Amino acid sequence: MHIYFYSNSSDTDQNSQQILQYLRRVGATVISETSTKKASSEATSLPMDKVDALVIYGQRLDAQGGYWLAWAVSKNKDILCLLPAGAKIDQALEHLLVDKTVAKKLRLERYQNKDVLEKVASFLESLGQENLAELYNIKYTLRLSRKINEYLDWKSEATKIDKATWLRQNIQNLMNTDKEWQGYLSTKFKIKK
Repeated sequence: MHIYFYSNSSDTDQNSQQILQYLRRVGATVISETSTKKASSEATSLPMDKVDALVIYGQRLDAQGGYWLAWAVSKNKDILCLLPAGAKIDQALEHLLVDKTVAKKLRLERYQNKDVLEKVASFLESLGQENLAELYNIKYTLRLSRKINEYLDWKSEATKIDKATWLRQNIQNLMNTDKEWQGYLSTKFKIKK
């Protein structure tokens, strides 16, 4: 999962740093305005159209945060906007939340310092439960023997399903029945204290 993280808080803000650490710990590739020096080489060269979700964190939604929010809405990306409890919501943001199409993708959460990571974890879990994890957008090169390829050709013909779809379906079945994998998924987004 590729996440763009925008924060208008100071570089020393503890919540901002914890969010970045958490996102990386759960395996996200993070592009961040607050940590360009810490971004991986993959993240710095990642085209923005490959970003899966946007996380905005700060004391308010500033102009640059508004820009990233508008970009994410225009690209139909999932968005988590974290604002402090009690902060006034900008009118433009209120209008977006009323739009039913945008409201499905935009999640506004009010945080307190003690629960900011729980808000991020909940957002990431909801992404995993939706169709984001099921998009087939990762290309994978697989080298096969002639015998395996012959089997896949035969199976494809017998089932009337192309080889790639048949392989995806069988891997999905393995994942669904793998108890260790299911255990991993149930704890993946837990916050370690």
